[in-house]
Amino acid sequence: MSVDPTFFDLSSFSFPVVSGVTPPVPPVPPVPGSVSLRHSPAEIVRQLLVNALIASDPGDGSSRPTYAWPGYATNEPSTPDNTITVYDTTGQSDGRTMPDGEAVSHYGVQVRVRSRVHSQGWQMADSIRERLTRGVYGSPVRVDSTDYLVYNFARVGNVIPVGKDAPNTRRSLFTLNAIVALKMVVTP
Repeated sequence: MSVDPTFFDLSSFSFPVVSGVTPPVPPVPPVPGSVSLRHSPAEIVRQLLVNALIASDPGDGSSRPTYAWPGYATNEPSTPDNTITVYDTTGQSDGRTMPDGEAVSHYGVQVRVRSRVHSQGWQMADSIRERLTRGVYGSPVRVDSTDYLVYNFARVGNVIPVGKDAPNTRRSLFTLNAIVALKMVVTP
């Protein structure tokens, strides 16, 4: 038995006209809560680490304690040796909420720690993992003049020792991946 190839072709199909009137196409309503972010999740998480005194802001001109390594977002400079850099990665869409249809998403981030001394890099990466896992719950963050609320981190992976930066520098590299629930705060 052969199947007619035009059987599934719906290009010539039209909806029936009732009393000379075609049904109107309903307008697509705006999705509640679908406010896009003004900054990337990496920039927001970097600022969260600065607020927690884990990373320092290399551009703020302040003198930070020695335990606060400079923190960067999306671009890691070649110096200094000890740095924390946050990158954007693939996130996860979780659908919509029942009451209002708000879109729920978790944004993906990767935190990369580079250290001159292997054990210090491991300790820093592990302390960041601990902070993201247990220390973030509804944390307010301000990037430039925009406020965000970081609800929590989920699926925070273990610290991954990546190896050495390059044969010439011998700096140790560590990464950890997570997804983060956050929202830009919109004031009326």
